[in-house]
Amino acid sequence: MSTETGMEKQAMRREMLELRRSMSFEQRDAADAAIAKAVLAHPVFRAAKQIFAYVSMPHEVGTRAILEAVLADGKALGLPVCDTETSGMQFYRLDALSELKADGTIDEIVAKYISAE
Repeated sequence: MSTETGMEKQAMRREMLELRRSMSFEQRDAADAAIAKAVLAHPVFRAAKQIFAYVSMPHEVGTRAILEAVLADGKALGLPVCDTETSGMQFYRLDALSELKADGTIDEIVAKYISAE
């Protein structure tokens, strides 16, 4: 990725973050629900047997409804974990939201590593 493109992406992220922060909680909840509804209704999602997603932080689009639907549908759910030592990312399979820690992070002892191979 070029430096210019990286800078544009950073600027866009900042702008979107500020826009989301300016929304009321009711507006955020409504937007999150609309996004989840669209994702869950999409033919690619419906046909998928495995979904890779993320556990949202408060400033991000809420993903809990999507994660719950993935598990309820019996689909495999892969979630990323950033490795702070290598700056890499690994994915773990989650079989239940109860496998998440209280702060929403993955309990790597409980979760199953998904190999890239």
